[in-house]
Amino acid sequence: MFARLHALKFMVRLTLERFGHLSVREISLAAGRKKQPALVYEPPDQVFGNVLFVHGMSVQGSKDPRVNIVCRALASAGYRAIAPQYDDIQKLLIAPRQVDQIESSLVAASMHPELGDGKPIGLMAPSFSAGLGIIAAARGPARNRVAALCAIGGFSHVDTAMQFLLGAERADDYGMMVVLWNFGPLALKAHPALFRAIKERALDNGFRREGAQQRAPALIAKLPASERKLMQRLMESSAYRLSVSRAILKSKQADLIYPKISPARYLAALDAPVAIVHGVADNVIPPEESTNLFAELKRLGKPARLCLTPFLSHGDAGLRFSMAAEVLELAATFGFFFQHVRAAAQG
Repeated sequence: MFARLHALKFMVRLTLERFGHLSVREISLAAGRKKQPALVYEPPDQVFGNVLFVHGMSVQGSKDPRVNIVCRALASAGYRAIAPQYDDIQKLLIAPRQVDQIESSLVAASMHPELGDGKPIGLMAPSFSAGLGIIAAARGPARNRVAALCAIGGFSHVDTAMQFLLGAERADDYGMMVVLWNFGPLALKAHPALFRAIKERALDNGFRREGAQQRAPALIAKLPASERKLMQRLMESSAYRLSVSRAILKSKQADLIYPKISPARYLAALDAPVAIVHGVADNVIPPEESTNLFAELKRLGKPARLCLTPFLSHGDAGLRFSMAAEVLELAATFGFFFQHVRAAAQG
């Protein structure tokens, strides 16, 4: 009951963006051989547990306003939020070593004397980072440090998620450019300047540059005619991008990378319960990815809960009485996560 009330409070705070009096401070986590900066959001009163929040593939990293809102909502609900800075993720890189970085920060946060003090903590992550977080929680020393996971808009297999981003008509432009910048060179024999333009287009999107502030158009204009034609084809033809995704999947490099960053392959070793939340109209990662992830968890007999929700699909969605059933289902799923985090903190 308490966990579901905490979930409702978290959701209301998240929706209204009103958090009360909270303190935010910066600490360093001894993550591997490096000191990793992290923001800590302290609840105003009692602390029911700790949650490590892994930011998504945002150009602003842990300083992204969306991260700030979620972490403040967590703290308002009574859960200390710890948001480390992941430089590789902020740089839009997709690589197996990011799992190592998340694993190191999980261990460091749970063992920090002012934070976890040796007790397991919660892990919450959105989108691509949700998949990496699941992998990190299923292996090595982090396996015993995770009380529960909350994957928001995550994926099951990186190959199917990539094919959606490249092949779907409604796919998100930002995600599409990030995937092409990371994996396009495995299939396209193009000048490096083309991929610099692709990354800059993603950065224009991420930094919300408009008009004359955009940098990608100038880079594209300097490309040779054949490269400009290729860029136009990539941006306008979903059929062509789908063919590129298939060529990527056939490459030897993909065979080496994809198994290492596909969370479905690691679920058998996962001990922590998993709460899965996904927007029904997500145009970055389709909800089928979370549905498949949940089905595999249940097949393996792992504790998990899934909620497909309209609240994460539109910016103007609110907690309205007409959507009471959806509100309660979402609260039950977040409550499932908070319940296990609180139990570990009390244990």
